[in-house]
Amino acid sequence: MASGDVIALVNYMNQILIELVKLA
Repeated sequence: MASGDVIALVNYMNQILIELVKLA
């Protein structure tokens, strides 16, 4: 995987975590 793909994946997961924290 390219480093750009890893960064995009991390950003995507962080976004989901932030949404879950908001809902909690």
